[in-house]
Amino acid sequence: MSSATSHVRYYFKIAVRCNLCFFLSVIHPPIIIENLLPCSGIFELVTENQRRVLWSSNIEACTACHIHTVSLEEPILLLVDLSFCRSDEGVMVHKPDSKSLPELASVMLSDSVGQRLRLGLENILGGGGQRRLNIYCPFWVVNASQYCIRLKEEGGTFLPAGTQRSQRCPTYYYENV
Repeated sequence: MSSATSHVRYYFKIAVRCNLCFFLSVIHPPIIIENLLPCSGIFELVTENQRRVLWSSNIEACTACHIHTVSLEEPILLLVDLSFCRSDEGVMVHKPDSKSLPELASVMLSDSVGQRLRLGLENILGGGGQRRLNIYCPFWVVNASQYCIRLKEEGGTFLPAGTQRSQRCPTYYYENV
C-alpha cells in the first residue's frame, strides 16, 4: 500500500469520526440569458454610452447561456438579432446601484422592410445582484395551411417583422384580439 492511499484513508476516517460538515460553494454567473423563442438568435450585451460589445453569442431556441465574463460595474444594454430582424436600440438590463429596473420590459425588433416584432423581456434580479434575462414572444404563429395570412396587432399600424408582401397573397388582416 502506498503512502498516498494510506493518508487518504486516514483523513477519511477522521472526517467520519468527527462528523465534519462539508460545504458546497456555488458561483452564480452575473447574467443568465434564456432564449424562450422558437428560433435561435444572436444576443449581445453592450455598454450604454460607448456601445462597446461586452459579450456576444448565438443562443439556440429554448436554451440558457450563463455569462461569467461580464462585469456589473457599468450600465448594460441587450441587443437581439434574429435571422429575419434585429433590434436597433438596446433595452437596459442592468444599472449599477439601481434596483429600480422594471421586471417586465419589451424589445422592439424590425426587419429590412420596417415591419416590427415586439419581444418580451423578463429581468429578474437575484439576491446576490445577478440577473436572469428571459426573452420570449407573447405569441408565435406558425402557418401550416396552404393560405397566406397576415397578422396585425390590434391598434398597431405595422405588420409583424418577417411578414412578406407578395403578389399572390391577398391583403387580409386578422387582428389579434
